[in-house]
Amino acid sequence: MNINQRLARVVPTALTLDAATLSERDQQSFKRLVAASDLLNEVYLRQMGPEVPALRDRLAVSADDEGRAAYRYLQIQNTAWDRLDDNAPFADTGPWPPGAGYYPPDLTADEFNAWLADHPADREAFESYFTVIRRDGDRLVAIPYSEAYAEWLKPAARLLAEAADFIDNESEATYLRSRAAALRSNDYIQSDIDWMDVHDNAIEVVFGPYEVYADRLMGYKAAFQSYLTLRDQAASAALADWAARLPALDEHLAELAGYPRPHRGAASPISVVNEVYAAGWGRKCPPSTAFALPNDERVRALKGSKKVMLRNVGQAKFERLTRPLAERVLADDQLPLLSFDASFETVLLHELAHGLGPAQTTLPDGRQVTVGVALRDLYSALEEAKATVVGIYCAQVLTDQGVLSPELEVSRAVASLVGSFRAIRVGATYVYATASAIEYNFLYEAGAFGYSATTGRFRVDPDRLRAGYRDLARELLAVEAAGDYDRARAFLARYGQLPPAILQALEHVGEVPMDIAPSFPVVELIGQ
Repeated sequence: MNINQRLARVVPTALTLDAATLSERDQQSFKRLVAASDLLNEVYLRQMGPEVPALRDRLAVSADDEGRAAYRYLQIQNTAWDRLDDNAPFADTGPWPPGAGYYPPDLTADEFNAWLADHPADREAFESYFTVIRRDGDRLVAIPYSEAYAEWLKPAARLLAEAADFIDNESEATYLRSRAAALRSNDYIQSDIDWMDVHDNAIEVVFGPYEVYADRLMGYKAAFQSYLTLRDQAASAALADWAARLPALDEHLAELAGYPRPHRGAASPISVVNEVYAAGWGRKCPPSTAFALPNDERVRALKGSKKVMLRNVGQAKFERLTRPLAERVLADDQLPLLSFDASFETVLLHELAHGLGPAQTTLPDGRQVTVGVALRDLYSALEEAKATVVGIYCAQVLTDQGVLSPELEVSRAVASLVGSFRAIRVGATYVYATASAIEYNFLYEAGAFGYSATTGRFRVDPDRLRAGYRDLARELLAVEAAGDYDRARAFLARYGQLPPAILQALEHVGEVPMDIAPSFPVVELIGQ
């Protein structure tokens, strides 16, 4: 696949905003937040691979068309490997190391684990979200992010503190100052707590190291990301009732799968926002439509987690990707069931479910660890599958309680099925593709999803959906609660393989874009 073919698979999409929504003080704050985000992006590129910034700089001054096209695609992917093509290199690089830029490129998981077995005092630092691992002679050492990336994090911290001076919302300003301090200290707990306490804010900022998906070696290291957004106050307020029901749902799930109910903070605010600017993991391709943070279980135990829904990104994906794909793969009589409301609600349920389910597990040696530490590189795919499936199952529970109308019950499953096509299309190395494969394969086996070889179309069976999602929710929760790596690997081997029927169907949808490529007009507005 040449570079122009890669570019043709994404749709340029401007995330526009009304200039009247930003006051002069807002613009001054955004000017600094954008500059800080760009510094964070420099860190992120190095986290993806130490050679990426130099490659970016070479491509930026390319004199030939192919080099300029590669530069544009690097900006879209925000790395040197194509996430829409199983992380294949599209420029002058070799294969993407499993440890990205977090570990020495020749380090294996066996060597990492052997080092910890021989040096147990290093475990906390080595398994930290916020360190990189390097070789020092014949030793392995953990270096805090604040030290490894000080060249960019120190000026970014200064800009965050300056931006806070132009923020009228005191809780948001407190978070920005606290996060600035965290970039210097490498201790993110207090600033995560402060982010959870932000309220009545017009501007929603997420800034720091969070997602661990790029660490395919161990699944520990967090990538830096930035989201600058404007909050939809009315839409956010309308969802407040959902959050209040999460503790009861968490108790119900523990009973369903037979594990002790985890002790988490009860806070679970939901923000519906429109994205204005993004950097780091936030600017990756495919771009996120929502997220639930923080991921640190220490903070979740104290406060819970916040769910952020990126409405303008979700709307663009639905119109430009989901609907056209559904028209080619979904049974004709079920096309009317597909709607943005059902799709948006399914994403919301997914994010809510990230804050539900098992949090801690016990290893064979008696250590209490988070589920993520226990399941290591397998955790991300299982957790994404759990979030989707448990979210839809929880909607069934709320429907039975009279909280939700049964009107969208089948539509949610239809939206999730079509979403599976979008994810699986990216390829086997995409964590959401594996998660979608788990959902499809299990539900197909249960008769809840169906495929007609005659028409080449897929459908959901309304009569089998409830039992299918309940049983899969129970199984995924039990796998996480057990924290048994071999059991999780066996489950993935059975259900995590990309379905041949979907792969075959995807061969005939080539004209449908694979994703959007956002651009950010706010940069021109603030004169950056």
